[in-house]
Amino acid sequence: MAGIDADGGGIDIYPDLTKGVVSAMGQEGNNIHDTWNRKLGEIAGLDSQLGKGPLGAKAYSEYQPFVDAVRKQMDDMKPPLDEKVRNGNACVDIYVAEDAKTKQAIDKTR
Repeated sequence: MAGIDADGGGIDIYPDLTKGVVSAMGQEGNNIHDTWNRKLGEIAGLDSQLGKGPLGAKAYSEYQPFVDAVRKQMDDMKPPLDEKVRNGNACVDIYVAEDAKTKQAIDKTR
C-alpha cells in the first residue's frame, strides 16, 4: 500500500513500511528470547561450577544477585515487546480503516 496523505500536506503514514518495521521488531525480540532460552542451560551449567572453592564463595555471593537480575529481566522482556507489536499493528490497521472511512465520506459529499 502506498503512503497515506490525509491532509494534502505530505505522506502521513506508510502502512506497509510501518507494519514491516513493527514485524521486524517483534521478530528480533523472538530471536533474542529464543537464543536466551537455548543458552540458559549452558549458562546454568557454568554457574553451577562457581563458588565451590574458598575464594569463589565470596565472589559467587556478589555475582549471583546480578545473574538473578539478568535472568528476570530477560524473562520479563518478551511480553511487553509482544504487546508493543500488537499495538503497533493495531495502530496501522485503525489508521488505514479510518482513512478509508474518511475518504468514503468525503467522496459522498462531492
